Parts: sequence; structure tokens; C-alpha cells
Amino acid sequence: MNVLKVSRWGKYYEFELIDDTTNVSLTSLEISPEVFSVYRREKVGFPRDGEIYYLGNFVTKNKYRRKGYGRELLNLVKKKTKGKFIYLIVCSSDEEYMTDNQLIKFYQSIGFKVHEKKDCYDYLTWMVLDNR
Repeated sequence: MNVLKVSRWGKYYEFELIDDTTNVSLTSLEISPEVFSVYRREKVGFPRDGEIYYLGNFVTKNKYRRKGYGRELLNLVKKKTKGKFIYLIVCSSDEEYMTDNQLIKFYQSIGFKVHEKKDCYDYLTWMVLDNR
């Protein structure tokens, strides 16, 4: 059985999935609220209302990868952030393990949608989860 640990530092939250038998951290991510002006929301394509969160530093330790822990953690985070928008930037830090295209498919399987941004760098892919 895995346990969700939530820590808060100011406006930042860390979600961590911990194996309750060994007390080992399996995977973790950080999430923080973002402030977007109405102009920026429209330019990016977000609706005028609703809270928006940025998901970053999503890491699963090497020996726990491909066991479903990352998916489990993201699904728990989706429940905790119901009613909010979550966005992330796809960027694989370990191309030998998973390419950006594989990451995109993984996030899509959880409900994130690719969102083309006019003001973003060409090599970055933004994805958005409408969690309302």
C-alpha cells in the first residue's frame, strides 16, 4: 500500500508517493498556483476564470519506473486539485528512458491535452489538464 504525503512551503505543494512498508519515496512532484492576467489567459487559451496550477519537478526514481507509481501519483493529484487547471511543460531529462513523445502519450493517457502556444519556444510542448 502506498501513502500520499503532501507538504506545503508557502504557495508550493509537494506531493510524494511513499511505500508504507519501507518508508521509501517512490515518486514526487511539485505543484504551485500561477497568476495569469485575463489578457495572458486569452493569449494562452485558458478560460477567464478558474485557478491554474503549474506542475513541475515530476520525478520517479530509476528503480521504481514502469511500475505505475507515476500514474498513481498523478491520479491522486488530479483528485486533490479537482476544479482547477493544471499545466506542464514536457521536457524529458532522461531521453534514454523516455522521449518527449513518449511523455506526451503518458500525460495524454491521464487526461492532459497538448496545447499549442503562440508565444512559446519552438522546442517546448505545453500540455493542459482541464480538471473541472
